[in-house]
Amino acid sequence: MDSSRFDWIIRSLGATTGRRTLIQGAAVFGTAVVGGAILPDVAEAKILCRKNGASCKKKSKKCRAEFCLKAPFTIEARWNSGNDHDTILFVPNEEGSNDPSPYIWSACTPGVTDCEEEVYPYICVNKDALGPGDEITTVRRLLAGRYEHWIELWPEAPRDDLEVILRNASGRIVRSWSSPENSDDQKQLGWHVFDFDGASRRITSVNKFVNAEFPWNHNPSTGACPGVP
Repeated sequence: MDSSRFDWIIRSLGATTGRRTLIQGAAVFGTAVVGGAILPDVAEAKILCRKNGASCKKKSKKCRAEFCLKAPFTIEARWNSGNDHDTILFVPNEEGSNDPSPYIWSACTPGVTDCEEEVYPYICVNKDALGPGDEITTVRRLLAGRYEHWIELWPEAPRDDLEVILRNASGRIVRSWSSPENSDDQKQLGWHVFDFDGASRRITSVNKFVNAEFPWNHNPSTGACPGVP
């Protein structure tokens, strides 16, 4: 088989290999023969996604693998004011657990918890920023189930006081959101930013302001970060 023909077949299959062998006109890929009825046994299926995180099947300008959420990825909460906004991420239950609405929040940091170890829920926040500052949530491993990202907005916070930026494993910005106004001068109110599914990797923008204090519509709820209530 002509080597250029072999490379074309490999690209069509979506597989990659650093080695090829020609045996009697047939290309051997790993332990299987390419060019007849036998497909390569080491070809890897690629998960493709649209820009909003929804899965898709055929690669195109709107359907590209780099749009998928692959752990580890980050959620940045960035602001420049002196307000003390807080990050909260509701997470799926670990296997065998039925805790109501498990969550991690901005105090789930490496300095005071075991969040960097290989223990549930596989999530860390870089710091509990008191403002101005950034709180960067790193999701180290995805579990099947729904994740919900929320922000506790500081009292009397103006519109666009905070930006949430979702970045994929390579650091590329997948999507961003700007905060609504919290006109209450007494309460930290809730901003439900977005959800994502750990199995399908589908991202759903919610961008909804909730006029209630934590835990809002998740009551009761359960602290899931190791070492933090």
